[in-house]
Amino acid sequence: MVTKSLLKKYFRFLVFCVLYLFTIFSIQAKVNLDKQRNDFVKTEKLILQGKIRSENQIPDHLKSYSLYPYLELELLKSQLKFSPIEKVTDFYKKYDDSPVSKTLNYHWISFLAKGGRWSEILTYYLANTSTNLKCLYSTAVEHTSPELITPADINDLWLSGQTRPKECDQLFNIWLDKKIITHELIWKRIYLAMEENNTALVRKLGLRLSEPEFDDIKLWLRVHQNNNLINNFQLFDPNNLFHQKITIYALKKIGTRNLDLALRNYRDLNQRYNFSDENKYDFYKFAAIKMFAMDHEKTELMINDIPLEYYDEPLHTAAIKSALRNNDWPAVIKRIEEMPDELKSQDIWVYWLARAYGEVKDDYTSKDLFAKISNKTNYYGLLACNQLKQMCPIEFAIVEPYRADKIRLLQNPGINRAIELYRLKRFTQARLEWNTILKKLSPKEQFIAATIASDLNWHDRNIVNFAKEANSENTNPNAFLHLRYPLVNQSSVLKFAKKYNIDPAWVFAISRQESAFISNAKSRAGALGLMQLMPDTARKLAKQNKIPYRNPSSLLNESTNISLGSAYLQQMLGTHKGNPVLATAAYNAGPGRVRKWMRESKPVATDVWIELVPFYETRDYLKRVLTNTAIYRSRLGKSPTILSELMPITMDVNK
Repeated sequence: MVTKSLLKKYFRFLVFCVLYLFTIFSIQAKVNLDKQRNDFVKTEKLILQGKIRSENQIPDHLKSYSLYPYLELELLKSQLKFSPIEKVTDFYKKYDDSPVSKTLNYHWISFLAKGGRWSEILTYYLANTSTNLKCLYSTAVEHTSPELITPADINDLWLSGQTRPKECDQLFNIWLDKKIITHELIWKRIYLAMEENNTALVRKLGLRLSEPEFDDIKLWLRVHQNNNLINNFQLFDPNNLFHQKITIYALKKIGTRNLDLALRNYRDLNQRYNFSDENKYDFYKFAAIKMFAMDHEKTELMINDIPLEYYDEPLHTAAIKSALRNNDWPAVIKRIEEMPDELKSQDIWVYWLARAYGEVKDDYTSKDLFAKISNKTNYYGLLACNQLKQMCPIEFAIVEPYRADKIRLLQNPGINRAIELYRLKRFTQARLEWNTILKKLSPKEQFIAATIASDLNWHDRNIVNFAKEANSENTNPNAFLHLRYPLVNQSSVLKFAKKYNIDPAWVFAISRQESAFISNAKSRAGALGLMQLMPDTARKLAKQNKIPYRNPSSLLNESTNISLGSAYLQQMLGTHKGNPVLATAAYNAGPGRVRKWMRESKPVATDVWIELVPFYETRDYLKRVLTNTAIYRSRLGKSPTILSELMPITMDVNK
């Protein structure tokens, strides 16, 4: 007879066996995967060296590896002239969900073009953003069905101030010979090239013009090199509108260095030329924007001299911000109301229009405008919440997908390829794979993919891909919020924030903005790690705070970087009298610049001061970090999460 005791022993033994087998299989699977990874790298190298020339030479166990398409790609690339077309098209069909298909297409189309196989290009071309490929495709259309070329195709390829790749040469020569590229289009491209300082292209395009026009181009290039030539009246015809344009061009170049000199020269030269309205207001727009940036005493006079029909977005922006600087709220209202609807409806101008109506005591209109953006979790949405004295809509719907759904998505070949490339530290290819497959997923699958990226500590994908709620197309955008604002290295952040007596939400916010939590991030300037510290700054901080630091590579250690970054934030906070806005600005632009800005600034409301920060990068940085901090406060359970807690009421150099 089987007793209960015997059944218990049998059950325990059975559980042990299952767990043992599971452990053995897991270990074996990991060993197999590690071997596949190592052999993949070796095999890829052998293909590139020409030592492997056929699939038969690739080890069999790699044919089930998720990155096997990359080996097939390299083989096909090396043997295009010998590969049957069917093999190429089969590859496209098999991996149409992967960037490898477009990579092969690039090489295949280039190969076909070299052989003049234009009709085949039309058959096998995959839509691409590459200018090289688009030019080859359009060349093929010209050779086979030229009537299909549209003005949009021509403008897309031709109208650029940059030198186009050599793949465009044949196409452009055909279009020029057939007069498809008109005289007007040549001039348009010349102007674009001058804006890019691409003088070699300007000279080349000038050869396509008449001799008198080319003489004008050569004069323009001389003036480009020496702006003072505009005072040599023998070179210029006052009745020639293009000579006027050259003169205005030179005046703007002079104005970037010395605006007052440019203004004096303009007045003198206008007596000779009587500049056309187009040229006159072209210079006025430049001068007005430059004067605003300099806080010139005659900024408003210049802005008011320009008719509304000559305004563009930069001038609208300068005009509104000039009125803000002068605390002229009726002018703020007038200038925002004058904007085209597509500009006026932007959150920034809805906010400032609401603020302005509030300042002139039209509370009904003000509240109505604030309400339009107060449901958004961006900078202006959170500020609008504060103005309405409401709790901001920062809610974290932390929802975990079903395990079965996650397992199912992990079997997706594209997801698998992206993960493997990420583990092999091939981050560029990994991002391409991830972004490609993400576009093919449903909103629900996108959310599951985001949780997978989070599990991998691949946080920058969620920060970038779901930067705006609208991008996710999810019925509950807050479901993504905790994935977009992850608590990376939480224990280190809390530890060092406490040590240096700073807000941990601020540390998270800075790290997110500086590196998107990429621990080995490196900027062009040489800043390193999560909080993007310069090695010299880090070395001094380490010495001052007795933090272990050997060399710049120490900054790639997450704990060390957070410790030094937190110490620097504390230092900036102390330097700027506990003002987190100034401390944040100093972290980005340097304390010297911030001191200069404060000396030159009048006492103003903090939101106005931020809007008037001279550097776009720092202005944008402040808005993002303040928003991040408010959201991270909510993430950490602090309440209420309102921006006004992070922003002094006014910014005054004397306080």
